[in-house]
Amino acid sequence: MIKKLLFSLMFISMSGIAVSQCTPDPTIIDPGVYPDSATGLSNGMVGVAYNQVIQVRTFFDTTATINIGGVPFNANFELDSITILGVSGLPPGLTYACNPGTCQFLASSNGCLLLSGTPVTAGVYPITVDIIARGKITNLGNISYGQPMSVTYYTITIDTNSGVIELLSKDKLSMSQNLPNPFKNKSVIYFNSPVNTKIDFKIYNILGKNIFSETISAKRGVNTYTINAENLSAGIYMYSINSGTANITRRMVISK
Repeated sequence: MIKKLLFSLMFISMSGIAVSQCTPDPTIIDPGVYPDSATGLSNGMVGVAYNQVIQVRTFFDTTATINIGGVPFNANFELDSITILGVSGLPPGLTYACNPGTCQFLASSNGCLLLSGTPVTAGVYPITVDIIARGKITNLGNISYGQPMSVTYYTITIDTNSGVIELLSKDKLSMSQNLPNPFKNKSVIYFNSPVNTKIDFKIYNILGKNIFSETISAKRGVNTYTINAENLSAGIYMYSINSGTANITRRMVISK
């Protein structure tokens, strides 16, 4: 139980603009991961700035079976803090930074982890996050206890640009076809914005009904956006980006 909870509070994902430090989301009140390991981290592309913000909401207490002197013990564990000791396996060109900067997240608090940089080598990169949870076992007289572990269920896929970037117009809003297409779970679009602006992304079903909307903070130049089809049925859809002055629409196919 404790391992599941400790793993879960490591990662909450959302794409963002390149910044030196992420901002914790104070609206998150439930300990855990947003999104969870099933949703995973966004794909990136060689030569395109990558930014992944991982929100953290820690728990306060839980129960767990631990080994003391080789003997299993049903412990009531009260958390003091969880500290990220290191992140290894990142694609070349990416680094990480925490908020708080110490990478120590106190019990019942919000924090975040930023993965950012410009990938230089394509591939699939399994990531290992080494952490330690410190706290007290309250049914053993508040004895101090530390639980080191490694989180290994996340990967980042870095694709080659395959000429996609070169095909995007640099002086106006332009967008690539989503890749891959058709797809089952996740697909990536690349779009160029001539200025820093807000972009409205929408998905429509075959009847033209808007079924998903999100506002993207786009930077000047090439941006990436990951389409998540977790809650969509198999079929044909249209998606669009709109800057207020320009609109682009393309078709995608979800096959499950």
